[in-house]
Formats: sequence, structure tokens, C-alpha cells
Amino acid sequence: MISEGFTFSQSSLQSYLNCPRQFELRYLQKLAWPGQKYTDAEKYELDLAADNKFYHMKSLTYKQIQSEYFRLYGKPVIQNCWIADVKRELGLTKRISHNRIDKNSAVKPCPSGPIRDRLKKIILSV
Repeated sequence: MISEGFTFSQSSLQSYLNCPRQFELRYLQKLAWPGQKYTDAEKYELDLAADNKFYHMKSLTYKQIQSEYFRLYGKPVIQNCWIADVKRELGLTKRISHNRIDKNSAVKPCPSGPIRDRLKKIILSV
């Protein structure tokens, strides 16, 4: 809970919008939000690049993936459910479509073989 007399600042409000957990730790529990401490600058740069790659992979839109697939392979027919299936397999999505009949299986999973392999390659090669 927010203590009585707490004054919101622009920074605290932005912190809440960016990450409610960070807001809670920093402003409510008064804990530092520590970054990773590095003594090796090269390791820091490698970890930062890996983090950026992960967030970029997660944020690729289906249209971007379809466009890249078409650019690389010249085949325009990639269904959204195939992309969702591959992203789910790679652990990049946790959501389940609202119209999913069975929560444990996909009606139209991505076909195994070259299409699945190519989609994985696109998603992972960011």
C-alpha cells in the first residue's frame, strides 16, 4: 500500500508505467533497484547485447516476421497462428488466444519442416 503522505513525482509515475514492480521496490519498499555490477566492461556489453536481442525478439510483430519471410524466401503465405505456435515453442509468448478451443493444443500448428525452421531462424536471428 502507498503510505499516507506519499508524494508522486513525474519520475515515480513514469516508473510505475514502465514497471509496476520497479515502482513498488523503489518507491514503496524503499529498496534500491540495482543494476548488474560488472568489473569487466566486455562482459557487460555482451550481456547488454543479449538482453537487447531477447527484447527485440519478443517485440517482433507478426507483420514484421511475415515481411522478413517474404523478403528471404519469396513466399507470402505465413499464417499468424504458425508464428504464434513457433513463438510459443521458443518461450517468447505466454498468452493464449481468446478464441482457442482447447488451451493445450493449436488447431493450426505450424507445419514441421522448412516453414517452421525458417520462422525460427527469422525470430532468433534478430
